[in-house]
Amino acid sequence: MNKKHGQATIEYIAAMMMTVLFIGLLLAQIDEPLRQWWDRVAMKIAAPCPSQACVQKHVQPTVVPQK
Repeated sequence: MNKKHGQATIEYIAAMMMTVLFIGLLLAQIDEPLRQWWDRVAMKIAAPCPSQACVQKHVQPTVVPQK
Protein backbone atom coordinates (compact mmCIF):
# COMPACT_ATOMS: atom_id res chain seq x y z
CA MET A 1 0.00 0.00 0.00
CA ASN A 2 2.86 2.35 0.77
CA LYS A 3 4.38 1.62 -2.64
CA LYS A 4 1.22 2.84 -4.40
CA HIS A 5 1.26 6.02 -2.34
CA GLY A 6 4.82 6.81 -3.46
CA GLN A 7 4.00 6.04 -7.07
CA ALA A 8 0.99 8.35 -6.94
CA THR A 9 3.17 11.12 -5.54
CA ILE A 10 5.70 10.69 -8.36
CA GLU A 11 2.90 10.73 -10.94
CA TYR A 12 1.44 13.86 -9.34
CA ILE A 13 4.83 15.62 -9.42
CA ALA A 14 5.35 14.57 -13.06
CA ALA A 15 1.89 15.89 -14.00
CA MET A 16 2.61 19.19 -12.26
CA MET A 17 5.97 19.52 -14.05
CA MET A 18 4.34 18.83 -17.43
CA THR A 19 1.66 21.43 -16.67
CA VAL A 20 4.26 24.05 -15.77
CA LEU A 21 6.23 23.22 -18.93
CA PHE A 22 3.09 23.48 -21.08
CA ILE A 23 2.18 26.86 -19.59
CA GLY A 24 5.75 28.09 -20.13
CA LEU A 25 5.71 27.02 -23.78
CA LEU A 26 2.32 28.66 -24.27
CA LEU A 27 3.57 31.94 -22.78
CA ALA A 28 6.68 31.78 -24.98
CA GLN A 29 4.45 31.54 -28.07
CA ILE A 30 2.35 34.58 -27.18
CA ASP A 31 5.23 36.66 -25.83
CA GLU A 32 6.19 38.36 -29.11
CA PRO A 33 2.64 39.34 -30.20
CA LEU A 34 1.97 40.59 -26.68
CA ARG A 35 5.11 42.76 -26.77
CA GLN A 36 4.16 44.13 -30.19
CA TRP A 37 0.67 44.99 -28.95
CA TRP A 38 2.09 46.67 -25.85
CA ASP A 39 4.53 48.70 -27.99
CA ARG A 40 1.65 49.93 -30.19
CA VAL A 41 -0.35 50.96 -27.11
CA ALA A 42 2.67 52.73 -25.61
CA MET A 43 3.33 54.62 -28.84
CA LYS A 44 -0.29 55.81 -28.98
CA ILE A 45 -0.02 57.08 -25.42
CA ALA A 46 3.46 58.60 -25.79
CA ALA A 47 2.94 60.25 -29.17
CA PRO A 48 -0.77 60.69 -29.92
CA CYS A 49 -0.07 62.99 -32.87
CA PRO A 50 1.45 61.19 -35.88
CA SER A 51 3.08 64.11 -37.70
CA GLN A 52 6.75 64.88 -37.08
CA ALA A 53 6.03 68.61 -36.60
CA CYS A 54 3.54 67.82 -33.85
CA VAL A 55 6.00 65.48 -32.14
CA GLN A 56 8.78 68.10 -32.26
CA LYS A 57 6.41 70.74 -30.87
CA HIS A 58 5.14 68.70 -27.89
CA VAL A 59 8.10 66.49 -26.97
CA GLN A 60 11.08 67.72 -24.99
CA PRO A 61 14.46 66.06 -25.64
CA THR A 62 15.73 63.85 -22.84
CA VAL A 63 19.35 64.86 -23.51
CA VAL A 64 19.95 68.58 -23.87
CA PRO A 65 22.75 69.34 -26.36
CA GLN A 66 25.59 71.39 -24.90
CA LYS A 67 26.45 74.68 -26.57
